[in-house]
Amino acid sequence: MAPKKPLCLPSLLLPFLTLLLPQTDTRSFVVDRDHDRFLLDGVPFRYISGSLHYFRVPRVLWADRLFKMRMSGLNAIQFYVPWNYHEPEPGVYNFNGSRDLIAFLNEATIANLLVILRPGPYICAEWDMGGLPAWLLRKPNIQLRTSDPDFLAAVDSWFKVLLPKIYPWLYHNGGNIISIQVENEYGSYRACDFSYMRHLAGLFRAFLGDKILLFTTDGPEGLKCGSLEGLYTTVDFGPADNMTRIFALQRKYEPHGPLVNSEYYTGWLDYWGQNHSTRSIPAVTKGLMNMLKLGASVNMYMFHGGTNFGYWNGADEKGRFLPITTSYDYDAPISEAGDPTLKLFALRNVISQFQEIPLGPLPPPSPKMMLGPLTLHLDGELLDFLYFLCPQGPIRSILPMTFEAVRQDRGFMLYRTYLTHTVFEPTQFWVPNNGVHDRAYVMVDGVFQGVLERNMKHKLFLMGKVGAKLDVLLENMGRLSFGSNHSDFKGQVWINGFNLGRYWTKRGPQQTLYVPKPLLFPRGALNKITLLELENVPPQPQIQFLDSPILNSTLHETYIYSLSEDTQSASEPMELSGH
Repeated sequence: MAPKKPLCLPSLLLPFLTLLLPQTDTRSFVVDRDHDRFLLDGVPFRYISGSLHYFRVPRVLWADRLFKMRMSGLNAIQFYVPWNYHEPEPGVYNFNGSRDLIAFLNEATIANLLVILRPGPYICAEWDMGGLPAWLLRKPNIQLRTSDPDFLAAVDSWFKVLLPKIYPWLYHNGGNIISIQVENEYGSYRACDFSYMRHLAGLFRAFLGDKILLFTTDGPEGLKCGSLEGLYTTVDFGPADNMTRIFALQRKYEPHGPLVNSEYYTGWLDYWGQNHSTRSIPAVTKGLMNMLKLGASVNMYMFHGGTNFGYWNGADEKGRFLPITTSYDYDAPISEAGDPTLKLFALRNVISQFQEIPLGPLPPPSPKMMLGPLTLHLDGELLDFLYFLCPQGPIRSILPMTFEAVRQDRGFMLYRTYLTHTVFEPTQFWVPNNGVHDRAYVMVDGVFQGVLERNMKHKLFLMGKVGAKLDVLLENMGRLSFGSNHSDFKGQVWINGFNLGRYWTKRGPQQTLYVPKPLLFPRGALNKITLLELENVPPQPQIQFLDSPILNSTLHETYIYSLSEDTQSASEPMELSGH
């Protein structure tokens, strides 16, 4: 005889099943204005976070870097999403391989790290065009980072793709994203367009809802134009800045709530032709200690810098144009090669005084390879490969066209014409209206004549017979500082087809390029190294693999940009030397 079926089984099981299912409705990350703090799931919470950019680290190394960050005592990471990395052409999206944003969020979850997301649309980050796609400039009158309809239409299209992807990863939905930044240091931009900021805030709310914490980040001078009602105001500053003064400025915009430094600088970026930037361990640890004593939440920018592979480096303009080096080591606690530094252990010790550190040792530095010197063999002159590189042939025009006009966002472009009459005497070759916005290599009948640079008063004199071929090879470097017009070693390096980035030995300070181990084939297989030398090919070109980087070796006089009290003034010339 079959047992009787309980009449009330559904009602008896329902509460039990409810306890087993994930309680996403109880997850929350909010501002507690009554007690000047954050609450995570209703419990007082303070994040100690570090910045890591997935787009500067090969995907195979993400887990390693995140694990080391967690073992350092961090409970969160902060990172940008570069628009131009994911939408190379309008309506064409790439979230594969090292662009797989969801895979990176998942790796952060595995490492038990919460996420502070900075999706822009502008990110700065010393990244090419601040993360904005170069194809935006195909509309010559577009006003970037404003409520210009053309710009907003492009942003809307991008966010309609991006934001639904991250919605399931919001903390209250069961994910790890606790807060999202709107724009990036917008108060430092000239536009001060509140309609634009309100439009962005509306987009985030429309796609992500009202539960996610939205915030802004600005330096002390940018709070007026960078802050917006309804977005939590945070600040950024480094060890040399006046913490008390800047947090007091934050309090003018957020009288109640947690103190937050969204970018506490553990180091600084490098420009070609200047010193490798460093921040002393005592200064960085003292600043962190003082903020944590106040109960502030802190994100350390950067905790691991990584590398500007390929052509992705950006540039700054500080009275002159300053392109960023290939290395983004940043003097960060985790080196460009992924190794813990003395700075990391010192910061870890500070963090341990305020929250629990995961048990277990940090992994030791990874083994490095020394090899060489290796002699390279000349494959040919660059101009010999034109029709291999451009099988469709040249684009013909009356006047030179910009990179944007021919839809080439980065890299190189060759301009070619022919002399219409013989030039018997050395005659100055110039481009009107400072028309070279990067760095140009000038050749007559294939013979190198010299270099033109943006905002450089180089004088280049040419001669040639009627019909002589005049080539101008333009390198897209973003923005350039001043420098020497003498022969130099400069170019790009590929290993097994992967672009390691730009080298520029005389301009410095960077003398080595980081080679991630996963780029090399296993022992016994042939690894192919391709080098594009732009200025000076020696009779026997050689390269070496070293077991430590050389990031501070510059051979000529330049000027140093002052960022803190303990550096020289920006106007004082300085002889730079390496170590």
